[in-house]
Amino acid sequence: MDKVLVTGGNGHLGYNLIKLLVDKGYKVRTSVRDKADFKKVGHLQSLNVDIIEMD
Repeated sequence: MDKVLVTGGNGHLGYNLIKLLVDKGYKVRTSVRDKADFKKVGHLQSLNVDIIEMD
């Protein structure tokens, strides 16, 4: 399984790219500014991706 890093995963473009990659079988890691903010990352958690916090 190929691995991909997507920065800015909680934005509109980032989220749609991640969804496409997950659907194609990629293991995705994404960066967000605050992974404790469920309102901003909850939709990513449902995609079963690795979320890391970066500033």
